Amino acid sequence: MSAEHGHERGHEQARDRPGNGRRARRSFRLTAAALLCVLATVGAAATVAGTARGPRVLDTVLAVDQASAAAGAMVRFRFDRPVDSVDEIRTEPLAPVEVDVADRIVEVRFAEPLADGARYRVEVEVAASTGASSRADADFETPALGLLLLERDPTGPDLVKRTTASATSPEAVHRAERIQRVALAAEVVVALEADAAGALTLAFAAPGQDEPARLPLHGAATVRRLTGSPTSATVAWIESAERGANAPGRLRVLKLAGAAASAPVDVTDAAGDPLDVVDALWVPGGASLVVHLRDGGVGIVDAGSGGFTHLGVHAELRGVLPGRSAAVVADPDGTTVLDLATGAARRVDVPSAALPDGAIPGRLVPLDADGAHLVDVLLVDADRPTRVVAYVDGSGSRVLFASEPGTDVTDVCPSPNGRTAAVTAASSTGGPETTALVDIATGETLARLGGGRPSWC
Repeated sequence: MSAEHGHERGHEQARDRPGNGRRARRSFRLTAAALLCVLATVGAAATVAGTARGPRVLDTVLAVDQASAAAGAMVRFRFDRPVDSVDEIRTEPLAPVEVDVADRIVEVRFAEPLADGARYRVEVEVAASTGASSRADADFETPALGLLLLERDPTGPDLVKRTTASATSPEAVHRAERIQRVALAAEVVVALEADAAGALTLAFAAPGQDEPARLPLHGAATVRRLTGSPTSATVAWIESAERGANAPGRLRVLKLAGAAASAPVDVTDAAGDPLDVVDALWVPGGASLVVHLRDGGVGIVDAGSGGFTHLGVHAELRGVLPGRSAAVVADPDGTTVLDLATGAARRVDVPSAALPDGAIPGRLVPLDADGAHLVDVLLVDADRPTRVVAYVDGSGSRVLFASEPGTDVTDVCPSPNGRTAAVTAASSTGGPETTALVDIATGETLARLGGGRPSWC
């Protein structure tokens, strides 16, 4: 055997020794154990890190299309793990909110209608059951509140203009001869027109539409309280075959598809007879109206079916609270706020305005459930009587608007969110109407515009 062959065999014998295999397997086991130990350590660290981390937001849903017209705008956060508590919530600007927590969902609802055309921010700090916390936020802009004004022209077609509380240049949206009333149903302009013989027609003009659709009101001699829902393309009016403010009137409701009109729905009683309606007002944020009947009955009308739910008998329907599902009714023995969702009634003490001697208060326009209101007041003066509009609440009263000598206040009403007042004045001897938009909180006059019959009223 050669020396080289012996050397190779020696190597083979060395590889074949049993001790070498055991050492290799032991080395593999040690390496695998070390790797498992590292993985376990990493896994434990990840578990600790996950436990230490607060809930992480997965997505956010904004339901704010009606935020300026009704309470209840909502921001919903969905997290990747259950939320045990909401430790902090902030809104900018400051606004009252209600918070609901259900497993991984946190909902923030605004308890009041918001300022229109304004930016809002919501921030929440939430905690898991471990105590680990995190933050989430959302930003949104509220829609502007549209307002229609009717500008009459004795020498030509009347003009309907559209604006907002913050706009300074109204936009012309409809022209026609002898326009009687106007309403805004969501984005659709509705105008009541009369021809030379007095026949009445409703015209519907949607944005971008070349020619308005029209619905002749055959047999109607009088139309009162033409009103559009601020949150849905639905319009309602009180129609009578007789002339005069005291003529019996039936309530008709019309759902619009764009500017196309379907057949109106007549509101009837259980026997199928038309109700004799004196007044009808939209309930904010819904598809229903609160109505006042000639016999004093007050109730809710479903705008879709025309069904009527009786809520009691009252002498006066003063109005619907801006942005809320509540109405204010008055009787000789006091004033009541009706919750239109539940039917519950609550008496309220309405504060009186501090008026000088000889002042004559007019119609009260309710603003909140604690009795705050607007009131039109005639200040009697031997030289020149003046009309003012005052804001009154439990802390006192202040003047928001004073007419020029020789002019009358013809309309006063709040915006759908109750933050702006539209006050229309006209000369006592005739002449064009003008409308002032006044910030109710500050008394600042935001704009003075030509035209009257504001659609908010």
